[in-house]
Formats: sequence, structure tokens, C-alpha cells
Amino acid sequence: MNRKDFNRLIPTLAVQLVQSFQGLAHILEDTILQNVMMDLFKSSRQTQMLELLVAPLIRLSLAETEDEPVHLNTGLKFHPRLVVVDGLDECIDSNIQCDHLRIVASAIPHFPYPLRFMITSRPESYITRVFQHDIGEISQYDLSVDPDADEDIRTFLDEEFAKIRRTHPLRYHLPSHWPHRGNIIPIVERSSSHFIYASTAI
Repeated sequence: MNRKDFNRLIPTLAVQLVQSFQGLAHILEDTILQNVMMDLFKSSRQTQMLELLVAPLIRLSLAETEDEPVHLNTGLKFHPRLVVVDGLDECIDSNIQCDHLRIVASAIPHFPYPLRFMITSRPESYITRVFQHDIGEISQYDLSVDPDADEDIRTFLDEEFAKIRRTHPLRYHLPSHWPHRGNIIPIVERSSSHFIYASTAI
């Protein structure tokens, strides 16, 4: 998915869940065909959440209860699936970011299977405000206070620079101890315990 275009988020989640829930593909295909004139993919995000995720999962759960002697997804009712939405803040429109947060939060109580959503983002004020005022109980983890984050980033940089020394077309022109340790420390400090800066630098 193009992470800057969050209008693709819900259809992308639907495709990903098809891989975890047996029988969901047929239901989702049927839903799309029944709404072909409506064109779900151009509908509101709230409608997409309902028609592409919530309703198909409810239909799947009901079908298993009524028709299937062997429940193909029984284990999923007891073992939650983790849905990761990475880089929420990289979406180009802050209003869309906040809208998605509210839509996901409102849909969670209606899922017949236990889905857990992990959303990563920089602590932009408008995102923090939605979490604090519009969404119920959540667990938050602040990477900036992770005591191991700097060491993990330093290890990442060491490994990536070593890879450059081994594989880059100009590797024969690099000093054996490139880059100097004094050049790595500022990158770690500027990363502020977030991998995105270090990854971009690499």
C-alpha cells in the first residue's frame, strides 16, 4: 500500500484478513459483486469499514456456527490476530488520519473475532488528541522512553554500514573502518529513539 494514501487502508486490511480467515474470500467477493453499482472502493471510509470488514466477518462467523461441522476459524476466536498500521503520521492529510482512528475504534467492538490493532505514529498533537478524547481505553508505548532504543538503533546502523562496506559498488574506495564511530553517534542522537530517521539516513 502507498502509505501516504490512507484511502487504501481499509481495502488493504480486507485483503490481508482474507489470508487469515478461511472462507472470507468468497464472502468478500460476494459483497463486492452485490455492491458493484455502488462501488464500495469509492464509498465513505465508514461504509468501507462496515461492508468490507465488519459485515463479512460477521457473516463468516454466523456461517461457521450454523453450517460447518468443523469450524475452520475456531482457533481465531481464542487467539487474537494483530493488525499493524505503521506510520499513521505519514498520511498526507491529518483529517484522514484522525478519521481512520475513529473508524477503527468504533468498529472494534463489532468484530466477531478478536482483532488487536497496533498503530504506530509520531506523537503529533492532533493524533494524541484523538487517542485521549475520542477513543476508549488503549495501551500506549512511547519509544522515546525505551531504554534500549538507542542501542538497538546503533546495532542497526552498524549492521547496515557493514552491509554497505561489503556490497556497495564503491566499497573498494571506502576505508576499512568507515564510517568513523564519531559519525554514527550523531545519527543515533538525532533519531530520538525512532528507527525512521536512522533508516532514512541509511
